[in-house]
Amino acid sequence: MTTEPFLKVRIVRAPKGEAPLWVREAWIGLELPLALPDEVTEETSGVLSGPNSWLGYWWARLRGRIHQTSGYVVNSARAIDILARSQPKAADWWRVNAPRFCELDAEFMFDTPACDPSPRTRRQQPLGLNGKRPDGEPSGRLQVEPDGPLTAFQ
Repeated sequence: MTTEPFLKVRIVRAPKGEAPLWVREAWIGLELPLALPDEVTEETSGVLSGPNSWLGYWWARLRGRIHQTSGYVVNSARAIDILARSQPKAADWWRVNAPRFCELDAEFMFDTPACDPSPRTRRQQPLGLNGKRPDGEPSGRLQVEPDGPLTAFQ
């Protein structure tokens, strides 16, 4: 059975990071669209102390301020806009204290333990004949076959 990529991730606990706890807790319960379809492991740095240039990146790396983190990547500007709908003060914190994350090409990584990539946030593949996906796996939906019984794929 193949694993489909995720479209969204639900934040289920305060993510790790340099933002104040109340700002990190404001993410809990939100579903955020993913920039990358699966969990990744990448080099990361702090949102406040992280480098702003390649030279700064190498300096931070030499000083041990770049870390390997596993998690889910989202477009930060879009995530902040979603946050603003339910927690406008937390979104304002990002706009004031870390404005570079409001740029369209910026990204956040939410650490894996903070995320629930539940099956309902998975990408829906189109159905082929007989209720099967193009990869041959059952669709998980009821299918009525002509002159046949009602069947359910699990």
